[in-house]
Amino acid sequence: MSERIQAIFLQTADPFNYLPMLQETAKTVIEYCRRARYGYESYVGIKRGVWPWQATYNRIHQLNEIMTRGFHGWLIYLDADAYVVDLDFDLESYLRQHNDRAAILTPSMATDHHWDINAGVVLINLGHPLGREIVSIWTQKFAALSDERLAAAEQWLDADSDQDMIQCILRERDDIASAVYLQATNLINSSFATFIRQHLRSYTQDFAARLRSISGEVEAVLDGRSPDDPVRGSSTVGAQIVDAVYRGLLRRDADDAGRQNAMANLEHLGINEGLPRLLNEVMGSEEFANNIARS
Repeated sequence: MSERIQAIFLQTADPFNYLPMLQETAKTVIEYCRRARYGYESYVGIKRGVWPWQATYNRIHQLNEIMTRGFHGWLIYLDADAYVVDLDFDLESYLRQHNDRAAILTPSMATDHHWDINAGVVLINLGHPLGREIVSIWTQKFAALSDERLAAAEQWLDADSDQDMIQCILRERDDIASAVYLQATNLINSSFATFIRQHLRSYTQDFAARLRSISGEVEAVLDGRSPDDPVRGSSTVGAQIVDAVYRGLLRRDADDAGRQNAMANLEHLGINEGLPRLLNEVMGSEEFANNIARS
């Protein structure tokens, strides 16, 4: 019997802006690791740099630190806005299928260049010599970035960002690029991914709305519900359903209290549980019975 593949999941965030998001997404990541018996490590702070956004470079230190410890399994890094949506995903079989690869990355979908990847979710195989080389070169590139440039960069650097660095590695090293498996975004690293999902800032500019959306999906996953329920988190769809039920069964618009209560249940429970509850409440009411009697 072949030895079980080892894996460690990693996340990080600055303590000021993205910590609340990390605290939400980590719930499903930790639960997945608990069930599947994988390691999990997280770091809150800024290992090198001065501005909150520079916590994004933490991953480079985290990867290198674990490699230095002598770990030879897979490292799976997730941004603070990335989370597991399938707690039963067979990662063992997936990684075994790609165990001859140095890394698994996903295209950014902005261009068709092989190097244009999204580093929000990164899987690196430390059991592969080129996987270890990715970490080493990435570490060297960040070390070459001066403290002065970091201190002056209050806003995100497009050039010299951690993502730009790994893209440069893929451009400069054909052997490494050839050893990378480019995974389609239907599985990981997109808003519609079925295993590891990421809610990018470009999808929702408002941080609070983005956090609410992520929290709703995380709650659904942990409750065993689908994170893709069309009602969960959508007040517009919820209101339309409530109004349709009231007009169809009670022949009137919903009163404010009734609408708010029903919408809250729909958004929290989802359509599969929330709609039957709403129908039972309405059809069990004295008003509905009187309407039937008058028909």
